[in-house]
Amino acid sequence: MNFFEYTSYDRMSEAAASQMLRTLKNKPDALFCLATGNSPLQAYRIFVRKLLALDIRTASLRLIQLDEWGGLSQTHPSSCAYYVFREIASPLGLEQGQLFTFNGTDALEGQCCQTDAYLDKNGPIDLCILGLGTNGHLGFNEPADRFSTRTHIAALQPATRQHQMVKSLDRTPDFGISIGIEDILASRHIILLVVGRSKLPILEHLRSGQIDPLIPASALWQHPNVTVLIGVS
Repeated sequence: MNFFEYTSYDRMSEAAASQMLRTLKNKPDALFCLATGNSPLQAYRIFVRKLLALDIRTASLRLIQLDEWGGLSQTHPSSCAYYVFREIASPLGLEQGQLFTFNGTDALEGQCCQTDAYLDKNGPIDLCILGLGTNGHLGFNEPADRFSTRTHIAALQPATRQHQMVKSLDRTPDFGISIGIEDILASRHIILLVVGRSKLPILEHLRSGQIDPLIPASALWQHPNVTVLIGVS
């Protein structure tokens, strides 16, 4: 695991966007797995801006969501699917066939099977963009007595339910769907973004190198190509 510290969120975002761009240049049909929220937002916007400015073709680029809030439709402004459409798919003019997204209002059990089948056919993920949760979660892979395997329905911990994407809702989701640790670790390259001083305690746990399912992000020590970008000013 390689750690890189930056003096600002913007510099960290530039570094992440550059790695995304490099991946796409090297593999035009790359499959990106995308976390949502504030941590990767600026990186995505820089990535889109550079792609448009350089007129790089994205006709073969493929995107898959990392996770989704249970009970939120793809058109709900707080959903992860809406975020992916708004920030990346729509600005780049991607076709529906280039996207694999969840719908939090549909039967999630069936979507778990569909996601596993999609990854079996189209994977592995070329670049997986992750954010570090304050409790060490990756997506909705929450602390547990063992690491998750494949796509699953997750009960969300109180800290996760206070995420800025949903904390203003009248009722915050108490479950979600997430790609599992097994498929995350099958990715060719993983970028973990660490943003905000609230992440420093869990970052110190991660740096220790101890692998513990109570800190899901520690599973990344089992992967040979993880880049940790830290933007805590």
